[in-house]
Amino acid sequence: NALLGAGQAALDLGDVQAANGFYTRANMVNPNLGKAKLGLAIVQIALKQAEDAATNFDAAEALGESARGHLAERGLAYDLIGEQAKAQRDYLAAIQANPTDKLARLRYGVSLGISGDITAANQQLDPALAAGDREAWRMRAFIFAMNGRIADARKVTQAVMPKGLADALDPYMA
Repeated sequence: NALLGAGQAALDLGDVQAANGFYTRANMVNPNLGKAKLGLAIVQIALKQAEDAATNFDAAEALGESARGHLAERGLAYDLIGEQAKAQRDYLAAIQANPTDKLARLRYGVSLGISGDITAANQQLDPALAAGDREAWRMRAFIFAMNGRIADARKVTQAVMPKGLADALDPYMA
């Protein structure tokens, strides 16, 4: 319990490396502790270790530990390993639990775009786009690009970004 508490405290302070150490040690002490697996998964997604994070999210759930407060993180892990259906279920559950969860909604939109559903992706981005959210506009451009709509992607970047930045993104859009 002390290691789990220290891991959470480290996360609360933004010290992902320290949290990783505490959760790793807790997992070594008891490899059947769902809270340690969940903590490791949260740390691993922050460290961009998506495959390990997805494995630990699944292990935590198998051990009875709910990821309810971390559905957007688990969704991201699944998205990054190519499991869009699982990711989209998590994002949707996160949005249903908290309709104002902007991050989950944006990630859901991108995940839908990865799956090729541009219309549904745009519906998820629309509230943020209407608010002028630059991140949402970039996401829309990349969704267009990943679905072969390079001209539409370029129109978005040219409309919402300074010319130099928009031009610099052209190679990524292609």
